[in-house]
Amino acid sequence: MYKDRKIRKRLIAFFCTAALMCSVCSAVAYSYFSSAEEGGDHYQDASSIQLGEPVLNKAEDEVEFSLENLTDADKDVVVQIDHYKDQAFVNRDEYKLTLPSGTEQTNLSLPAQPGSRFTLADSTGSVYKDKKELGTYDWVGTWASSQLEAVNENAPPKPGLSGNTFRQFIRPSTGGEKIRLKFSNKVGKTPVELKSVHIANQVNAARSDIDPATDTVVTFNGSESVSIPAGDMVVSDPIDYKVDPLQLIAVSTHFGEVPANITSHTGARCNNHFAEGNRVSDESLGNDLNRRRVSWYFLEGMDVMSPERNEAVVCFGDSITDGYGTNPNKYQRWTDAFAEKLLENESTSHLSVLNQGIGGNSIFGGLGQAAKDRFDHDVLEQPGAKYLVMLMGINDIGYATDESLTARMIEQYEIMIDKAHEKGMKVYMCTILPFKGNNYYSDNEGPLREKIRLAVNEWILTKSEADEVIDLSAAFTDPEDPEKMIEEFSNDWLHPNAAGYREIGRIVYEAMMKGEGFDAK
Repeated sequence: MYKDRKIRKRLIAFFCTAALMCSVCSAVAYSYFSSAEEGGDHYQDASSIQLGEPVLNKAEDEVEFSLENLTDADKDVVVQIDHYKDQAFVNRDEYKLTLPSGTEQTNLSLPAQPGSRFTLADSTGSVYKDKKELGTYDWVGTWASSQLEAVNENAPPKPGLSGNTFRQFIRPSTGGEKIRLKFSNKVGKTPVELKSVHIANQVNAARSDIDPATDTVVTFNGSESVSIPAGDMVVSDPIDYKVDPLQLIAVSTHFGEVPANITSHTGARCNNHFAEGNRVSDESLGNDLNRRRVSWYFLEGMDVMSPERNEAVVCFGDSITDGYGTNPNKYQRWTDAFAEKLLENESTSHLSVLNQGIGGNSIFGGLGQAAKDRFDHDVLEQPGAKYLVMLMGINDIGYATDESLTARMIEQYEIMIDKAHEKGMKVYMCTILPFKGNNYYSDNEGPLREKIRLAVNEWILTKSEADEVIDLSAAFTDPEDPEKMIEEFSNDWLHPNAAGYREIGRIVYEAMMKGEGFDAK
């Protein structure tokens, strides 16, 4: 019997006999592949029902999740929620739902408490989630990257990835005993084949070398290989692999066929290495300058299995968040400094930091998917996401020719803040930095663009519904020239230098300390 059902405002639903008929909600569809072990997910092919990770909302005594059915047939599913007290079974609530064909992301909430166990199956007996215990241990993102297409100098080295190996390095912000990896074929028009994926500890940040003793095979539904359909993504099986905070991890992939359009993050800020053939377990791939790329290919994220206390801070932005101008392998982004500060304090060391910045990205366009369109996936769908730090808009302003941009930017900020609040996230909104001296501040358009920046910042400071405002503009403004960034923090009068990025990391950390009441250290 369905009792006390709450429907989020983007969900349209109605009852039909004993079934809940779920309607359409706009979102990009991604497949969710994971493990078939007890307490984990079960691998399903891309044509089946897609389940968003069930998350317990303790404040509302509900489990929140999403469902998708992008097939050409209606699908009947059954949600079972088993309730326990003192680890003893009490009763079961069962909900029969029908998902019409073509249903995109539909958000649902059902009554649940800590210790309740969530199961999702369909009428044929296929299990999509098997006895997930809510409110105990769960996945949380520890590293992430936003995806766009690799073109020109960011494309893979010749002769290309097909049949060859690419070793890429990541630095998770928090640790765990069990991990999973995410791979995306977001921009591909054809499938990409991962023939073999291995992880290992990197031994030198500037070189391709790994510690062979840590070399570990990554599997997908028990298989070493997997094909990712065009526009889709996969999540690996859980991997027993101990990761320490800020540990350098190598992800080595031997590719089969790859699409012409390569899904990538072009601002990796670290050297990644190419080699011909299957070299995933080799201790070194050499350090040929012509075969290095400061980009990640197809690698989207890493999650760790962590206590529920562990939560993620999603940092959403453009090149300033992406770390433009920092030196490769030095980890000088403001998000790096922020993560380091969090780890220094026992009361905040459980917080992971996910960098979802794209250089050249803007609210309405720029490089990669427009921020307004990638927000749901890059922010709301991150496992364990609890906090949002948003610094976005300078690239919109930098090309502005009409003051009407101010109202359009504010409208999108409001939408994104509302979405984050609906997800239960706390929002930290940053003011936009000054940029006089950069090419964005042209002789003709500079005063107009500065006017827009000031108007947007005034709205952020006085009228936004963000939970906390971080006034980076005030901290970075030259008192002698208020339209200009203070020189000691400037790289090119638009982007900060390494010292400037450290300062942003410090300011964001102190804002979180103040806003959350964490114990200062």
